[in-house]
Amino acid sequence: MFIRSFTIGSLVLVLAGCGGGDSQNESGTAATGNPPAPTGTSGTPTASADPTIPGTQRAEFAMDSFVVPAGGEYYKCQDFPNTFGGDIAIVKSNSTMTVGSHHMFVFRLSSGGFYGGASNLGPNNTKGPLVDCPSGGVEFHPYVHASQTPDQTFTYPSGIGQAFNQDETIRVMVHYLNTTTSDITASVGVKLDYEPAAQAQQLAASIFLNSVGIKVPPGTSTQGFDFTLGQDINLLAASGHMHRRGTNFVATATNPDGTKTQLYQTNVWDEPTAAAFTPAMTLGNGTGVHWACSYNNTTGSTLAFGESASTNEMCIFTGTFYPAPGGNGIYTQDFDPGKPE
Repeated sequence: MFIRSFTIGSLVLVLAGCGGGDSQNESGTAATGNPPAPTGTSGTPTASADPTIPGTQRAEFAMDSFVVPAGGEYYKCQDFPNTFGGDIAIVKSNSTMTVGSHHMFVFRLSSGGFYGGASNLGPNNTKGPLVDCPSGGVEFHPYVHASQTPDQTFTYPSGIGQAFNQDETIRVMVHYLNTTTSDITASVGVKLDYEPAAQAQQLAASIFLNSVGIKVPPGTSTQGFDFTLGQDINLLAASGHMHRRGTNFVATATNPDGTKTQLYQTNVWDEPTAAAFTPAMTLGNGTGVHWACSYNNTTGSTLAFGESASTNEMCIFTGTFYPAPGGNGIYTQDFDPGKPE
């Protein structure tokens, strides 16, 4: 995953997570081959939206392909113009990535926003060039879809959708780590089914809790982190993110009455499948979220937070929730080094 921090006073915000979705339609199946990239490369709306979701349109985006040499680790970004014609709510999203991917994001990029930034579009509001991400593997912006698996589809419950505003630009960001002895040709595609934002009964957004202060000592260890919700949320999906020395991730909610509920668990650092909740899991204002990562660090050195899946570590809890008035998510990374567990 990427992380880029922005600071106001002592508050540091970060992006991300695992793209949201309906628990009935969440898919995290690993691809066994190279999925085809979508044909619509400019984000132009098409008529091929999911027919089971009436009144929606579809936009398709395809990154230019690139080669990842054996042993290479790349962070590539490409910007696409907003052709939606107004504020929208994304009701279904899909991403496909050829093998070798570690994660991807579809960012909401707004030059006037706190975590926005300058877009890198082509002339006359056209698709921009494929570039090394401006902040490498720590690129950060709010997002409408994310995935840690080669093929992921996310469909929201009826009446709920991810917000995307008419003044925002799309940036697709992808992280590839080639651990093989052969070159990989990477292809990444995105499909977004959407409706006018005014038609959505509720807007959804992402929760992204990141621990940039993490330090992983040599040997085996477990570190935990805590965050307290400042609002009521209905959790649709949850996931965790670690790098290659991670051996276990677990997240638990402690309700104001003291009862505990496990939100997510995985012992997979690469391509973990997200959890989905039917119905959505209600977490009240004041609920504590605790997440912990276990590691087996055989390098002989302490590993710090960073972009590389090979030489750095991470411990991140992500999820998708509603209601999110204005489409605002919960993004924070202002945590001290984790408490040993």
